[in-house]
Amino acid sequence: MKISVVIPFYNEQSSIETTLESLYTQSHQPNEILLVDSGSSDNTRVIIDQWIKTKSTKTFKVIFDGNMSPSSSINTGVKYSSSALIAYIDCGLKIPNRWIEENLTYMKKHNVDIVSNCIYTTGENIIDKSFISQTYGYASKVPCFPGSLLKKKAIEDCGYLLKNTRASYDVDFLSKCRMENITRAINHDVTLEYIGTNYSNSLINGAKKIFSYSLDSWLTYSKIKPICYILFYFVLMSSFIFDFYFIILLMTYLLIRGFIIPAYKSNQILFSKNIAYLITIPICGLIIDLSRVFGYLYSLIIR
Repeated sequence: MKISVVIPFYNEQSSIETTLESLYTQSHQPNEILLVDSGSSDNTRVIIDQWIKTKSTKTFKVIFDGNMSPSSSINTGVKYSSSALIAYIDCGLKIPNRWIEENLTYMKKHNVDIVSNCIYTTGENIIDKSFISQTYGYASKVPCFPGSLLKKKAIEDCGYLLKNTRASYDVDFLSKCRMENITRAINHDVTLEYIGTNYSNSLINGAKKIFSYSLDSWLTYSKIKPICYILFYFVLMSSFIFDFYFIILLMTYLLIRGFIIPAYKSNQILFSKNIAYLITIPICGLIIDLSRVFGYLYSLIIR
């Protein structure tokens, strides 16, 4: 069965050659690899063109359709594809040599519409590791949408991914898949890893990233998450007039958000090994929640 790899890129000059080599050396070679330019302003496109020329390969093709969000870039790649199966992957990931082969074998064996993999996250510096502890979980394997092998018909039946969104499109798409009875399985034998920074190497960049990701949440099929966040912070702030209850509620929140959640998500508990993490992990948790709430509220204002 023919397979098309769809990989959107935006200013990936530092890691794009690693990604290209990983795809070029796959044990099961796809029929085409569609690199979708989402409007890069650096030298990524130049590097890709030179790499393709050096390798003398016709499998790799670059598509440019103006400035696009990640979700629209994926949709563009799928529409341009000529195969019944779509292997979607992001830049900046270490791609195993048998990524396509093992996912294809798994799909045939279990007769499912979508096969996804897990991503292993650790982080580089103390801030990156702290953000990872609060999101994916430190040294944990978490199912992810990038790296998935999908039947093109499944994507078409769901009406493609949300347009013009930077984040949450995967959550929305998988929700629609469940409604359409499209089957998905996780192939735990294939693990992806980030090249370099896993989440964010600074508190400011982390706050900006989460804020921008939160702007699209109201567009998704499920709006429960933003509503719960806003209601919680409303209750927390409302309790401020009652000093005792506010302190109890705040301390409970800091305990759960700062330590219990990252300990539950992580395979290794960082703050038990280094006292510095006792400070950075709860700070990152607070930044995540506040950035989300501000992003949710701001998106309501500008809509």
